[in-house]
Amino acid sequence: MAITGKRILLARAKKARDVLPEGLRDLGAEVDVVAVYRTIRQGADRRELRRLLTEGKIDVIAFTSSSTVSHFAELLKNEDLRKLLTGIAIACIGPVTARTAKEWGLKVRIQPKQYTIPV
Repeated sequence: MAITGKRILLARAKKARDVLPEGLRDLGAEVDVVAVYRTIRQGADRRELRRLLTEGKIDVIAFTSSSTVSHFAELLKNEDLRKLLTGIAIACIGPVTARTAKEWGLKVRIQPKQYTIPV
């Protein structure tokens, strides 16, 4: 589908990378970006999370965005994450999320080879 000259409204998170709108503009589209939501860390139960992790109740933690990784790590900021996550597989939706996980010291064991949908 040719998009040259098409007008596109991109509804997305307030904090997002500009890869998509820039790519669409490079293809000739006129893009309006509107922030329609923001990701915030809710008041999670840190003790319950720590209990689940230390008691071996979790096999895999799946992260769907860099913000989920950061919120998780910030929630457990006073913990030794490597030790706490021993034996738990870390899964990331794609390379950007995986890079954020690695920046927090997490070892990513699961990441799809294909992480985009066909256009």
